[in-house]
Amino acid sequence: MEPKIKTIEPIEVLYVRKTGPYVKSAQEAWSAIAEYIKKKGISGEKIRSLGISHGDPQTDDANKLLYDACIFFEGDMQPEGEVKKQTIEGGLYAIFTHKGPYDGLQKIYGEIFQEWLPASGKKIKNTPMFEDYVVYRMTEKDPSKWITDIYVPIEE
Repeated sequence: MEPKIKTIEPIEVLYVRKTGPYVKSAQEAWSAIAEYIKKKGISGEKIRSLGISHGDPQTDDANKLLYDACIFFEGDMQPEGEVKKQTIEGGLYAIFTHKGPYDGLQKIYGEIFQEWLPASGKKIKNTPMFEDYVVYRMTEKDPSKWITDIYVPIEE
């Protein structure tokens, strides 16, 4: 398991935050973002989608977990209603690529924290990790073709 190490610029996104177990909160947040996209007439091919999970489902109260469904695109991005604006912090990240359905992400996270991190000597920066849905269900119906990059912030 060898990630790409890359420095990224800050990313300004629109997002919807929902609370609760990730299975529920992520679905609710993406549904709200989908409504915004539809209402604004934004083409799905022009959108980049990111997800931010705040908390660890292994140790935190599932009912208090926060999930942000985020989008960004070229053009005027204006918040509206429950759609807010935030900036994902730039800096150094270890990027892990997962190919396939989202239910395989939990295994990748386990490998990152139980295998790669201890062996790497790297320290996690106190900034949220995020998932970049490179190829995802809004544009590709076959889950075997989905590609998700997991961005883990690390100290320089």
